[in-house]
Amino acid sequence: MMNFQQYRELCRSASVSLGLEDPDMLANEGYMEKDGVRLALFFDDEIVSDRLICYVDLGPIAEETRTKVFERLLTLNLLSGTKTSGVYTIDPSSGNAIFCVHLMKPERITSDELAGILSAYVDRTIEIQRSLLNDFDDLNFMDTVNRMFDMDQISSKTEFA
Repeated sequence: MMNFQQYRELCRSASVSLGLEDPDMLANEGYMEKDGVRLALFFDDEIVSDRLICYVDLGPIAEETRTKVFERLLTLNLLSGTKTSGVYTIDPSSGNAIFCVHLMKPERITSDELAGILSAYVDRTIEIQRSLLNDFDDLNFMDTVNRMFDMDQISSKTEFA
């Protein structure tokens, strides 16, 4: 099992690998920002020590597109949830779309792997923001979903159970 000091070291090393301006922010404050994407990572060795819980803020949803975005998030849940690689939802406090995933057995994750996972989540979020949350006129949704999941190289690394 991982302890809190190991978690902090993992976060700091991953942050250095990601080239973050403040490499201690993720370890000390539980969140980071890269390429305009805000991501939170939580670990509590007293309550749940067998996983890291990651939340990625996908951004706000325009009122006029809420129904369509909700449909798209549910479709993403069907595709990602069946692989146990995270779920999409709405953050009740901000109203933003978010992605949540549990990274199991964190003691097996190296800092370079964590950096790769977090970077992939940032890239996926940028794609979602560009296409699934904003582009409603010319978008073939399933083509975008297929492209998004084809570029996703992180599912095997998150399924350590």
